[in-house]
Amino acid sequence: MSSTGDQEQSRFFCHCGKSFIRKEHLRRHESSHAAPAFVCSVCQRSFTRNDLLRRHVALHGEKGTPAPRRAKACNACHESKVKCDGGERCSLCVKRGIVCSYNRDGQPTTSDAMQGVEQATAATSVGPASSATTRASDAEETESGLSLVLDLLQRGIKLPTRAGIPEELLGVEKWWERCSDKYRLGFHNHWPILHYPTIQDFPRNSMWVEATIAMVATWSSYGPGTTARKQALDIHDRLMATALNEIMNCAMHDDLESQPWPWEIWCIALINVVFALETGRAALMRRAERVFDMVLSDCRQRGSFIPEKIHRHQQVHIPGQFPPWVFKNTGQFYVIAAVMFKIDTVLSLAGNRAPRMRREELHVFLPAPFTLWNAFGLGHHFERIPHVMREPEKYTISQLLRISSIDFPVFYEDLQLLLCEAVQCTWQLAQTRRMDANLVSTVESLQPLDIKKKLIMCCKEIRRLNRSMRDDSLDFETRKLLMWVYRGKEEPGDPGWEDIIAARILSLSTSTLMLQCLANMNLHSDVELLKSHVTEPKAGSQEAMQTAAHIAAWAHSADGRLAFLHAMATFIHYDKVSPTEFAVHTDICAALAVTTASVIIQVWLNYTLRDDRANASVWGHGTINLKMDWIRDAADLPEEIMRWAQTGTPIAALDGWSLRSDMYGILLARILGKLQRVREHWPMCEPVAAALEDQVRMQT
Repeated sequence: MSSTGDQEQSRFFCHCGKSFIRKEHLRRHESSHAAPAFVCSVCQRSFTRNDLLRRHVALHGEKGTPAPRRAKACNACHESKVKCDGGERCSLCVKRGIVCSYNRDGQPTTSDAMQGVEQATAATSVGPASSATTRASDAEETESGLSLVLDLLQRGIKLPTRAGIPEELLGVEKWWERCSDKYRLGFHNHWPILHYPTIQDFPRNSMWVEATIAMVATWSSYGPGTTARKQALDIHDRLMATALNEIMNCAMHDDLESQPWPWEIWCIALINVVFALETGRAALMRRAERVFDMVLSDCRQRGSFIPEKIHRHQQVHIPGQFPPWVFKNTGQFYVIAAVMFKIDTVLSLAGNRAPRMRREELHVFLPAPFTLWNAFGLGHHFERIPHVMREPEKYTISQLLRISSIDFPVFYEDLQLLLCEAVQCTWQLAQTRRMDANLVSTVESLQPLDIKKKLIMCCKEIRRLNRSMRDDSLDFETRKLLMWVYRGKEEPGDPGWEDIIAARILSLSTSTLMLQCLANMNLHSDVELLKSHVTEPKAGSQEAMQTAAHIAAWAHSADGRLAFLHAMATFIHYDKVSPTEFAVHTDICAALAVTTASVIIQVWLNYTLRDDRANASVWGHGTINLKMDWIRDAADLPEEIMRWAQTGTPIAALDGWSLRSDMYGILLARILGKLQRVREHWPMCEPVAAALEDQVRMQT
């Protein structure tokens, strides 16, 4: 309550009643009371600022001839980017057999709300003040744009009407376009929740959408401690509160079937959950878990994981038979289900909590490939279908997660779902380990759930896809298919279009490999037990001694050596990711994998390399130097690697890492160096990094 009063006192008021966040905005506004208006010579419309007049005159064209008034396109024609002839029902919607609606601006805001928009935008204008004023820097422009967005959110503005978009809001259009491009080329590649063609219509999107895109793009563009990042966190706080409130209000409705499903607010909530994960801040992640649970509960209550209920919802609330119309309004719920399963898995790994979702409930069909959701216009959509479309609605997500062999085209997103299911199985396995302290060998204990076979199956497919991208002479058809599947806004002839698609594929490939490494490391170790042993040592107690004995037995077992190998593989994969790429988009799977690998290698070296008994029996006078070059193309471990894992045959080095007790400190320093890259962008790894630093310091 006091904070609201402080905000009011910090604003600058004009005698006319308007208030402003910055004093320079007040001065500019005060000059409008005395200064003459700037009038358009063509349409006689007046403006308070010269730069707004210049922007307006440009709309008339070079000759200054007013453009003829255009009729507003209906929702369907607008999304398809085709000409609409207007009327109560346009001819194209009649032909398609769908409802012709003009309500994409959502529920109209009240006059009071629109007055709030005008005040907010005037108070935070980011347009140039005059022709003599130099253009603001990117940082200043971003801060001004974020101030505008935050102010609109605080005033409760949901969606400006087409007729009432303030001129100052149009002044940030170029800034927002840059934000949407960053979102499209980074975050969206890994979390395709809001697809680019549906969000490009600035400034007529929901304010929740505009704010979310700006928040995500800003976080990836600015470093820690910057004003822009602080503003992004403020927007995140507001959006999370809004999402919780909206979901609760919708869920409290007496008759859920009479309501359209709150698809947009689900999307906003899920993007903000992922954003909280990418910030790596524990407090934000705890709240993100609660928001995710609310979305999951709402989806289950409405039946959005059941195809029959999805189709019924479409027929009742968004009726129509035109195939692209049905594709969008049913397929968007397939996408939500798939993304939620991945988010649930990552939340489980990051927060050490039980997975909330089960494969048995995911009866929805596999989402359509990336390219169909990111085609601009019906022409491109229809052009892409024959190149990428597998048999429609043949496999459900639940069926995919049960398969023992792959006999149809799968892409990286499908493989990620399979790997997520494997990770969830390893969580169940970890609980079994903790109940039975004598259970050291894990692979033999897996009876109905053969996680290892599933991981090998995924690994083979990942390697096959990756090989086709490295050398199209090996599998030209697969490379051609992938270039179609991951095509977004890019079209042949656009500058660098193939490079953009190839970069998107590489990014997805790396993330999928990291998820595979996570699954393998969790299969062969109790990661949470090892992590707590490293970050929260409890020396001297009976429990601590039992834990140490259990970990020592693990380190000298086949599981310990296999976990160490997969941790090493994680670093090798991660070394191929450029620092720039990780700074642009914090890949949560990569951050989790590198943190987990650091824990496993640190503990394993501590209980083997520093143990005299281990040096005598495991390392001894070994002369073998095992190579890790197999990880690029081999689906399973080579024979000599597997022999070492099973028997502990003495070796001298592993992929150039000299495994001698006198190298212990140097090896820890190498691990810390690799973890530093993640540490810069993801604070969740801080306890592990700090413990590793202490160990390195003790060795010097």
